[in-house]
Amino acid sequence: MKKLISLVFMLLMSAPSWAGCSFDGGYSPAVTTITMSDWIRFGKDIPNGAELWSSGWRSSPGPAITCDTTGVVSGILPAGVGEPVPGYTNSSGFPSLFKTNIPGLGISIYWCNNTSCNPDYNNVTPLPSLAWNVQPTHYPLSSSFWIRLVKYDNITITEGALQVPGEALVKYQNLTVAKLNIVSNLTLEPITCTLNSSNITVALPSIWKRDLSAASPIVTDSNKGKEFSLDLMCDWGVRVKYKIDGPSNLVLPGALTNSEGPDMARGVGIQLLQGDLATGLPLSLGEILEGPIASFESAVKIPLAARYYRDVPAEEVVPGRISIAATFTLYYQ
Repeated sequence: MKKLISLVFMLLMSAPSWAGCSFDGGYSPAVTTITMSDWIRFGKDIPNGAELWSSGWRSSPGPAITCDTTGVVSGILPAGVGEPVPGYTNSSGFPSLFKTNIPGLGISIYWCNNTSCNPDYNNVTPLPSLAWNVQPTHYPLSSSFWIRLVKYDNITITEGALQVPGEALVKYQNLTVAKLNIVSNLTLEPITCTLNSSNITVALPSIWKRDLSAASPIVTDSNKGKEFSLDLMCDWGVRVKYKIDGPSNLVLPGALTNSEGPDMARGVGIQLLQGDLATGLPLSLGEILEGPIASFESAVKIPLAARYYRDVPAEEVVPGRISIAATFTLYYQ
C-alpha cells in the first residue's frame, strides 16, 4: 500500500532588516575632524556672551542614503560636553550653549545637511535639538559642522586644557550619517592690566580771580593747567578702555564741579581733557572711552589734562580752595 505524503512548504517573508534608513552602495558616515588650535587671550572685562573662538562651517563629503519609513533626524553631543548654559538659546528658543570642563567657557555645535549653510548661527538649530522630519525617500546628503566657544561666566583656568572627548553624531532615524571628532590644542591665557597707583593727586597751579576773565569761561593758558597720565602695567596686546565719573557740571563737557564748604571756591571747577592742554579734547564724563593697546613693553599711559573753568559771570566768582574727587574705572580685553 502506497502512502502519499504531501509536504507543504511555507515561505515566510520578513521585512528587510534595514527598515528605516540605509546607506546607498559604497557610502558610509561622513567623518569631520575639527582641530581647535589657537592661543586665546582674554581679559576679565570681556562680556559674557563674547565669542572666543569659531571654526565656521567645516565640510566633509556626505553620504547618500535611502529611507523607507518616516522618522526624525537627531543629534548627539560628544560625551565630554555638559549641560546647557541657562539663558543661551538660538532664535527659535533651543538651548545653544553647553558647559565644558573649563568653568565659564561654553561650546556650541551646529550641523548642516546641504551645500549652502546659513552663515548666521543664531538661525541654525543646535545639534542636540535637531528633529527634522525624515520621509521615505532618497537623500543625497552634505555634512558640515560649526563649533563656537563662548564666555558665559568668569573663566577659571584650573581644570587644565579644554577637553571635548567623544564624538558628535547625527542620525537619520536609526542610521548614523555624520560624525564629528574635536581635537583641542587650545591655549587659554587670562590677561591682566593694573594701575600703578590706585590714588592719583593732580595739583593744578594756583590762579588769580582775574585769570577767570569775562572773555572766556575756560583758562586756556597752559601754564595754569596741568597735564598728567594714568599709568598702567598691562600684558601685551591688551586693548584698554576707561571711564571717569565725578560731580559733573552740565555747562561744559568734561567739567567737574567743585566741592562745597566754607573755604571752597564757588563758580570755579576743573575741566578734563583727553590728551594735552594744547590739543586735547574735552573728556566725556561717565562714558567708556577708547584707550591705547599695550605694546610688548607692557607700560601703558593714558594722557589727560586738567584746566580751570568758571560757570558764573566773572564778577561772581568766589576765591577759595578747589578739591574734586573723580573715579577712574579700567576696562580691558
